Amino acid sequence: MKKVTKSMEIQLEYLVGKSNPNKGVYEGGVCEPRYLNELMIDIQNEEIFDFEKDAFIELENRIIHFSGSRRAFKELGRYLIALSKYETEDPDYHDHFDEVGSINSESKNKIVFHGCKSDE
Repeated sequence: MKKVTKSMEIQLEYLVGKSNPNKGVYEGGVCEPRYLNELMIDIQNEEIFDFEKDAFIELENRIIHFSGSRRAFKELGRYLIALSKYETEDPDYHDHFDEVGSINSESKNKIVFHGCKSDE
């Protein structure tokens, strides 16, 4: 097996607005990724098979499954890169995405991404 490296150019999109940190007002943010309706998430408890009990035993660990279209993953990736580069004075910057589908049910998942802290 060999490693293949590909380069690509992406455009990062942000919203800008006026902010007043003294009043706790922060406008702006990372643009929402497109095609979230094509992204599915499922969260399950991890299980192992116990041969002595001849049954599956549920563990406390969680398994998170992501699936979706290529364009949904590409947009989510672009969003995450933009989030990692977003500079804001807002100490609690975050985005909510409320309508992410579930792989194994009709229910919807809500995901929240919090802004990145500086590496410095």
